[in-house]
Amino acid sequence: MKKTALKKTALKNTLLGLTCALVLSTASIAEDAPEKKRKNNTAARKAPAANVLNQLKDVGLTEEQTTEIQSLAKKTAAETQAALKEAGITPEIMKKRAAAQKELKESGKKPAEISAAINEKLGLTKDQIAVLKKSNARRASLLKNAVALLTEDQKAKLPERLVKMASRGDDARGKAKGKAKSKKKKTEDN
Repeated sequence: MKKTALKKTALKNTLLGLTCALVLSTASIAEDAPEKKRKNNTAARKAPAANVLNQLKDVGLTEEQTTEIQSLAKKTAAETQAALKEAGITPEIMKKRAAAQKELKESGKKPAEISAAINEKLGLTKDQIAVLKKSNARRASLLKNAVALLTEDQKAKLPERLVKMASRGDDARGKAKGKAKSKKKKTEDN
C-alpha cells in the first residue's frame, strides 16, 4: 500500500509541476507577444522603404532601383519622424488614430469626413493636423518618386491601385488650383 501511495504522490507532484510550468510559460509568451508586435509596428513606421518595396515587389526591381528607393525612404522617414516629434504626435496618438480610422472606415463617410472626425475625436491641434497631412503627402511623394524610377515595362506590371496612387496628385492638384483661380477671378470681376 505504501508503494501505491508514493506513486500517487509522485504522480500528483509531477502533474502539479507540469501545470505550473505550462501556466508560467503561457504567461511568459503572452507578455512577449505585445512587445514583439510593438517592435514590428514601430519598425513599419520607421521603415517606409520596406512598405514601398513590398508594394513594388512584383515589378522586378533592380539593385540600383532598390538602393535608390531605400535612400529616398530613409530621407522621408527622418523628415516625417522629426516633424511628428516636434508637433507632439506620439506613437500612442498614432495608434489611437489608426484604431479610430479602422472604426470609422465602414461608416459610409467620405475620407475627408472620416479624417475630420478622427482629428476631432483625438483633440488634435491645427498644427498637428497640418503635420499629419504633410506626413501623408511625403508618403505619397515617396511612392510617386519610386514609381518614377521604374522602366515602362515595370510600370506595366504595376497594379492599377498603385498607378492611381502614384498619379493621384497630378490631376487633383491641377484641378484644385484651376478651380481656385477661376473662383478668384469671378470674385475680382464682381
